[in-house]
Amino acid sequence: MKKIFVLISLALIGLLLTAKHTYAICQVVCPIVVGGTLTLLEKYGVDNTISGLWIGGMLVWASIVTIDWIAKWKRHWLINIAIFVAFYAATIIPLYNKNIIGLSTKMLWGLDKTILGIIIGSIFFYLGDRLYIYIKAKNGGHAWFPFQKALMPIIPLIIWSAIFHFLVK
Repeated sequence: MKKIFVLISLALIGLLLTAKHTYAICQVVCPIVVGGTLTLLEKYGVDNTISGLWIGGMLVWASIVTIDWIAKWKRHWLINIAIFVAFYAATIIPLYNKNIIGLSTKMLWGLDKTILGIIIGSIFFYLGDRLYIYIKAKNGGHAWFPFQKALMPIIPLIIWSAIFHFLVK
């Protein structure tokens, strides 16, 4: 088992070191920020709505990265929709089956707090990315500041996290 883990780790490191370019929203920064944030949220008992925001952002990020990767071979709007549905289903169905979501005690505005967070996080992460693309187009193809591509989708999640922190307190 240990040998398999070492081989897989070496293969992944090799892939990362040989990657030339990616068109993902926020390449390496997003998964690190989201993963680290979720770990801290769980450790300190932050509300499920806030965790859901970051899960939603991560699902949009993973879907877009996958769509960009598959677009090398074939691009079709049905494939894009199927990718989004697959990522969301692969996340939400296990949460429901383990009774992490769907409990009547964890509701806000008539929706499960985690699902509400996923919906809002997904929408605003996507809108943050679209805003970056719009700003870049208006600025002659250049960002206003370093790491703008990574920060623009994350800033709305930070703002909504603060809003929900005070709302559900």
